Formats: sequence, structure tokens, C-alpha cells
Amino acid sequence: MSCMKGRPRLAKACDHLCETFVVSINPSGMRWKPGSSVAARIAAADGELAGVLEEGAVAALLAFDSATDHLRALGQLLNTEVVAPLATVTRGTVEAAAASAYLLDSDASPNEQARRFLNQMFAALTDLKLAPDEVADREGLERTIEEGIGIGMRLGLAVTRPRRNWEPPFLGDRPEHIAARVDRVMLRDDLGKVVYRMLSATAHATPQGLMHYRREVPGGAEGYFASEAKLDDVSIALRHAAAPISVVRAGLSLMRAYGLDTTSVTISAKMALAAWAETAGLEHDAFARVAESHM
Repeated sequence: MSCMKGRPRLAKACDHLCETFVVSINPSGMRWKPGSSVAARIAAADGELAGVLEEGAVAALLAFDSATDHLRALGQLLNTEVVAPLATVTRGTVEAAAASAYLLDSDASPNEQARRFLNQMFAALTDLKLAPDEVADREGLERTIEEGIGIGMRLGLAVTRPRRNWEPPFLGDRPEHIAARVDRVMLRDDLGKVVYRMLSATAHATPQGLMHYRREVPGGAEGYFASEAKLDDVSIALRHAAAPISVVRAGLSLMRAYGLDTTSVTISAKMALAAWAETAGLEHDAFARVAESHM
């Protein structure tokens, strides 16, 4: 990786990191091992709760698979001259990684893990139920939602049913904003919120978001603002480092919860984060230090 420079080096780092995760996770049959913390938590739970915890653990893996898929896409975009779409794909990467970590948070109680999964399920099924096509089994989706609500209530969780039909019901407190989940995978208080706001501003094409990626060009016609895209490698590496950092943290957390060997992934993660840090003009272990609690 070190013989390459700039955006191609970042792209290669993304690809190599994703491939190492795939090679390390797939031989397990994408399943947790006996004796793992996931297996132990499920085994200690009763009936319905055990079933929900199992579904939540699977959902966390699917969310992480989405994160690596996004990271691969980011790698492909880095080999082009596009700029603004990098923010959209980086945001998707961070969101998916944060969702995986949120569902499999070892600090959350079994009931809290179940609540998080059920609330995410309610949101997804409500969207499907209201989809403008004839594919969805609306009655079946509604039954599944009601069954989930019943499980939550039997776990002692209060249910809230919003008045507007496009808002999903939820158990316990209202689900937190995705930016709060991003905070967890970025480690520092409020860093995740800042990163998420910046990426979202660009994805939403707001003036302040777009200007993160442009610079003024002197000599424009009077009354007009002339600008061009900022394609320098340092800016790109700094603004999008949240993608590999969040994937490393969420992926290693998931693998440890599943009882999988993280040796190869840890080596690959250090190499990938070193490539991003050096391209950003930082010490080679700068981004590794951000993710060090899971390295």
C-alpha cells in the first residue's frame, strides 16, 4: 500500500480493509461461536427475549455488511474525480457502522438491546407498510409490528403510538438520533455529531455543506462567485476518515462479540488507518489511536 499515494492509496486501503473483514467473518458461516458473548447472552435469556436478541445479533451483522459495502463504494469513488458524492457515501458508511454497534452494544442490558432492535424493526416495517406499491403484505406487516409490541410490553417496556400513520410506534424512550450513535463509534464526545452534520450538509446540498468542498477562484465576473472543487488529497483524507475509523471500530466490536479471531483484521486495520493518516499529513498512527479501544 505504501508505494501508492493520494486518493489511489486511500481507495486501496478501503478495498483491503473490506476484503480482510469478509475473509475473517465468512468462514464462521456469518454466525457467532458457542461460548461467545452473544451466545452467552442469548442462552441466559428466556423464551421471547432470547429470540429477539438472536434477531438483533443477526441485524447487527447485516448492518455491518452494509457498512463494508459502502466503504467499497467509497474506494471506487476515490478513483474518480468526483467530490460531493464522497460525503454521501461516507455518511452511509458511518450510519451503517453506527447501527451495527448500537444493536450489539455490550454495555446495554438484554432488555435494552431488545428494545433497540424492536424499535428499528418497527421503523422499517412501517415504511414498508406505507410503500406506494402492491408488493407489501400490509396486514402481515401490521401483525408483525403488533407481535413485536406485545413482546416489548411483556418485557415491561412502555409503548408509544404516534398519531400520524407514517410514524412508527416505539418502546421506551423515543429512539435517539443517528448522530448520537455516530458519537459512539467516533469515541469523542460530540465529534460524531460534528462529523455527521458536515457530511449531511453536503449530502443535502446546503450552501455551507457544498462550500466545504469548493474554493474561490480569483478573477470571476463582477457580481459572481467563481469556485472550483477542492481535490487535494489532504482535505479528502481528513474529511472522510470517519468511514474507515467507524468500520474498524464496529467491525472489531462485532467480531469479538461473535467470538471470532480478530488478528488479521487488526493488522489490516492498522495498515488502512495509517494510509489515511499519512495522506492527511498526520502521524501514521493518528487514526489508529482514535480507534485504539478496539484494536
